[in-house]
Amino acid sequence: MKKNIFFCTLVLDDSIQLLPKAIVHKHANILPSKASLKLPTGDKWRVSLEKQDSRMWFGAGWPEFVSFYSIKHGYFLEFKFDRKMTFHVIIFHRSCTEIDYPSKQASSQRSSVNQQFHSFTMKMVAAYINTRYVCIPSIFARSYNMENHKSVILQGPDGEMHPVKCRYNPHGDHLKYPKLFGGWGTFVKKYNIQIGDTCVFKLLDPQTFKLQVQILKA
Repeated sequence: MKKNIFFCTLVLDDSIQLLPKAIVHKHANILPSKASLKLPTGDKWRVSLEKQDSRMWFGAGWPEFVSFYSIKHGYFLEFKFDRKMTFHVIIFHRSCTEIDYPSKQASSQRSSVNQQFHSFTMKMVAAYINTRYVCIPSIFARSYNMENHKSVILQGPDGEMHPVKCRYNPHGDHLKYPKLFGGWGTFVKKYNIQIGDTCVFKLLDPQTFKLQVQILKA
């Protein structure tokens, strides 16, 4: 019986997480293109694994994972890969103590998506500032049939309108994580959105998918 594969990584950039080169070199043939990250709470997160030359990293789904658990520079992650489709993950603070894990299920029922007021909040991590896109909660996208929209309008704090592109396919592999791009980078620069800020998105018009954006500075 083959043993599980263990490895540890130090978080140096919350927008991308490379797998150790030794792991990639030795096990590239069995590492999947899609997998689940499983936490000690039992919560699972779907992510993709991207590869280029001798490098491999977690792609789609990773920014949401980092944002949800507030993983920061200097945090330490321990991975156990079961040689199938699951990475069991333990997250440690900079102090090397294990974090208190929030419940993914409970969180989805609280304030991140408020259907009564048609709104959701997103804390800005480096991926949303540096890569010119922002992910939005899948439950919000499903609730308002976002797959029918190729673009949305963001209303800035000053009332100015900014068209941006959106991408969402709940039935696809690569597009099932809803995101805003193609104009998001310009929006970030105009309103000086920084890592740690919180953006509150409120749906004003479901027909044109107009979102009012309130920016809460860190």
